[in-house]
Amino acid sequence: MNIILAILFILSSLVVLKYSKLTLPPFFPVFLNKLLQNPKSKTKTYEVYKILEKLSLSIITALIIFFLIDFVPGKRNEKKALAINEQQLTNVYLNMGNAIAPIKMVLDINKKNKKIKLQDLKDMTTYSEKLRSKYYYKSKTYLEGREPKVNTIGIFLYPDDLVTTSAQIKKYIDSINALPSSSNLPVKLIETLSSIRSSRFLRICGDFEEPITKSNEINVHEFDLAFYEFLKLYRELNDFKFRKHSYVYTQLNEDEISELVTTKKKVFKEVKNTINKSNYRFIFQGIEYRVVDGKLIE
Repeated sequence: MNIILAILFILSSLVVLKYSKLTLPPFFPVFLNKLLQNPKSKTKTYEVYKILEKLSLSIITALIIFFLIDFVPGKRNEKKALAINEQQLTNVYLNMGNAIAPIKMVLDINKKNKKIKLQDLKDMTTYSEKLRSKYYYKSKTYLEGREPKVNTIGIFLYPDDLVTTSAQIKKYIDSINALPSSSNLPVKLIETLSSIRSSRFLRICGDFEEPITKSNEINVHEFDLAFYEFLKLYRELNDFKFRKHSYVYTQLNEDEISELVTTKKKVFKEVKNTINKSNYRFIFQGIEYRVVDGKLIE
């Protein structure tokens, strides 16, 4: 839209210059001087440009008024709205990454998001007890302008954690939409957030909360395509300016898992009687501890 208005302003200005009797400075190219040469008076061309000049002046006046009254204040409001919603946008982006990174780990995909093809995701459509398991990982965190660092060693529960993460993404988008300032966000950003909120990927992840028969394999219709579309939306959201965290998950080997389980058992034994909750999480020395119904997920 802004490009169209800019082109309209330039064309209108050229018409006004051509109709005027002003001469361009000598350093302007010859072809431009000829292009803007004033038409001879009392000719049809002159009369046409007389009409076009009046129309062009009206357009230029309207564009100046639009720029001063609508465009500049609108950009100012956009900037304020982005500042108000920055933390929530960060949370949306962070949780999208918390869904994408572990799925790439489960499918053993080491490509950058923009390099992933639909055929790389074909195994996603088969959902069975074999895939429903826990994955021990270490995550590398990327923050714009800083060196990546190893953040946490933990467990990803597939697909249970996708249920939680998808609900978090929806919650943060809903909290953005609930603020009056959200109407001042860039239109493209509003459209992107709406597409994320209504995406098939989040809907399918929410459906994983329903129990399945352990002995059967279930075909999750177009889960691969839903994730592929979700990746595109993630990249679209990345185009906007706010604080972003992204992750890469790497599976631990058997020796690392054995050492991790031993450490977690020891620490949990020391702290379990000091916390008056049956369900909680905490991170100690870079290791995530998850307790459900008073029992440690090892």
